[in-house]
Amino acid sequence: MSKTIKHLTLTFIINEDKEEILLGFKKRGLGQGLWDGFGGKVEQSEEIVDAAKREVKEECGLDVELGKHFATIDYSFTKNPLEIQRSFVYRTTIAKSSGEIQETEEMKPQWWSMSQLPYDRMWADSEQWYSLMFKGTPFTAEYLFDDDNHVIKGNLVLI
Repeated sequence: MSKTIKHLTLTFIINEDKEEILLGFKKRGLGQGLWDGFGGKVEQSEEIVDAAKREVKEECGLDVELGKHFATIDYSFTKNPLEIQRSFVYRTTIAKSSGEIQETEEMKPQWWSMSQLPYDRMWADSEQWYSLMFKGTPFTAEYLFDDDNHVIKGNLVLI
């Protein structure tokens, strides 16, 4: 059987002056109850960067400018190992954003100090690569999760 690949986006908004990151508390769907960046599915015939911008707007109310994505992470889960969720990861700054930060039906945004992130309430792989994201260091990674948010297998490569 061949694997299917679903394209997703994941965007992080940084306040460099205060060394903070805007994360969203996921209120429903995959990752419910966890803090993460903003993102979701790329719609058919939608450009990946446009999907990233749309998802940020839908989940926290901001309009953002994005550059080239700096990381690609393939996620799979033991309950459906033949489906890969390929996340194209972006990083931007609050200075390249406009609009009002607002809570939505899906996410509750909150600023966090980069040195005091709630890793115990985030996806289990986050602590392995967030420092790379803060610096904008390019990488690729693959993670296999079980149903309890534990990493069964992981591989990260700098590019």
